[in-house]
Amino acid sequence: MAVLRIPASSPRAWPVWLARAMVLALVLVGVAHAEETSVIVDGTSGLVLSEHHADEPHAPASLTKMMTMYLAFQALRDGRLKMTDKMHVSAHAAGMEPTKLGLRAGQTITVHDAILGMITKSANDAATVVAERLGKGSEARFVDAMNAQALLLGMSHTHFTNASGLPGGDETTTARDMSRLAMALYRDFPARAKLFATTRFRFRGRLVRGHNHLMAHYPGMDGLKTGYTNAAGYNLASTAVRNGHRLFGVVLGGDTWRARDHRMAELLDRGFADRAREAAVFASAPHPQRHGLARRVLEALSPIGTAEAETLRPPRLQVVIPPATDPVKAQLAPAR
Repeated sequence: MAVLRIPASSPRAWPVWLARAMVLALVLVGVAHAEETSVIVDGTSGLVLSEHHADEPHAPASLTKMMTMYLAFQALRDGRLKMTDKMHVSAHAAGMEPTKLGLRAGQTITVHDAILGMITKSANDAATVVAERLGKGSEARFVDAMNAQALLLGMSHTHFTNASGLPGGDETTTARDMSRLAMALYRDFPARAKLFATTRFRFRGRLVRGHNHLMAHYPGMDGLKTGYTNAAGYNLASTAVRNGHRLFGVVLGGDTWRARDHRMAELLDRGFADRAREAAVFASAPHPQRHGLARRVLEALSPIGTAEAETLRPPRLQVVIPPATDPVKAQLAPAR
């Protein structure tokens, strides 16, 4: 850590040294986040292809909104919400810090626009509107359901404090947990997965553009979500398809969005290359064993559909997930 040494000097020198100390403090705050962590997972088998401190705790930032959308997709599937439903904007939601859509108290927003606002602009006001609608007017009640659902998905090192990912105190996750959530979104809601490919949408006469720059530069990438706070650094959850095969990746704690994007592209390239080499090796084997490593790898290489292929459903993760419980749904019953 940098140490600022202040030499003994006349009182007139203190303003200069104080100014320097303040500049140094601002620099340190800007980089004061945890070490970068990452994981790349095979979308078919759940096999981890690479990882770097994947279980280290880290602030989720706006990757939190993936869970907000997971619960919104549940409500859409169960008939508790419709895409055309208009949701009330409270003063609390309108007062969220940026980034946001600029919603005002007393307005309404459709479920469709709120979801696209979260995916593209990472809108904190839209996330809060969804939380209050499904939490019977209480974001805190919705957060309880978020944490319950996280446990059901095997996200044992994750704790949410709000629906948006804004700093709230003790929110935490890991790269591995976020990969489980990303895969669950595609596994459980294949008809909604294509929404994560949205990079822009028109909202009340203006074009809202997304933050996920890598979507335009990495071939085959069609989702998911970016995130940033001072504490978290630059986070990214991504999924991409190459030669009919899907990978999921999470990078947490990038120093810049460019460095984060470069790291994600590098890790995905390596993961796809590894899959291709394994496919070539086992395809050339004349009599692969029906059991053991050969069989497991061949099964892992079975292709799955892209986000556009709504009729294809990715197989389950290789984790034991208990069935959804009534208490979670009960917490998210629509407000009367």
